[in-house]
Amino acid sequence: MSNSFQLSTFNNSQKIVGNNDSDKNCFKECMSGIEKYWNDLNLELDKKKKDLDELNRMHTIYGNDEFICLVEFVQEKINEINHKLINMQGIMWDVRTRILFPQNN
Repeated sequence: MSNSFQLSTFNNSQKIVGNNDSDKNCFKECMSGIEKYWNDLNLELDKKKKDLDELNRMHTIYGNDEFICLVEFVQEKINEINHKLINMQGIMWDVRTRILFPQNN
């Protein structure tokens, strides 16, 4: 999956975004949704890390190899969440850079 995308360009017949309160509300709602998703992922990541610590503790105490499978499963989920967060951060930095430092073509 690529972190880059093409920003849409508008021609003269299309509406320019940002002229009314509805546009501002849509922008704020979009940013709030992204922030909520970011926070949800971080909360899920924290829970998975605690689960992993608990499974490792239990494996140490009980020495049961069945915990190893669970440890690997939870570690895989942690890696998936980290990957989502890294991709999301890259996309957001790309958007920020494109908005604040547009290239003059």
